[in-house]
Amino acid sequence: MTSLIDVIFLLLLFFMLSSTFSRFGQIELSLGGGGSSPAEGQDRFVLLRLNQAGLSINGQATGMEDARDRIAALQGDAPAHLVLSVGQDAGAQALADTLLALRGLAQTKLTVVN
Repeated sequence: MTSLIDVIFLLLLFFMLSSTFSRFGQIELSLGGGGSSPAEGQDRFVLLRLNQAGLSINGQATGMEDARDRIAALQGDAPAHLVLSVGQDAGAQALADTLLALRGLAQTKLTVVN
């Protein structure tokens, strides 16, 4: 009986030390519009492509740390509509990092497509 209690305490200790107790962050995603199109010249569309090689903005490769500044420069004063195309080889962590990097851009809408 004593050895069974030892084994139970060892298993309890193992699972307590090997598990993580951190909270997972939530990223808010807005759904696409209901079929209405914006007025011409109102929104600027910026195409982002995420794949295993990294992130590209309007066809030009860029680093994750420079993405926000580059989009703000392309956006100017007009509202921007970001279209994020996620490749098959892009990982979930890369998508989460990209969404966190883009969070907080003023006057932007984000659409995530496959």
